[in-house]
Amino acid sequence: MTERQLHLIGWAIFLGCSGLFIVQSVRARDPWGLAASIFFAVGCVIFLAAMRGGASKG
Repeated sequence: MTERQLHLIGWAIFLGCSGLFIVQSVRARDPWGLAASIFFAVGCVIFLAAMRGGASKG
């Protein structure tokens, strides 16, 4: 596996974990945990989008 593939896998795992944190926060009725989890998920998506965008540049 290339370093780029490992980075993508790592960020995908982070994104999956943020999804689990969102579910846990909803079940616990924890608004602060939910907000933090959503911000974390958005950050992961931004990093993944930047990496995907870099793939098309060469």
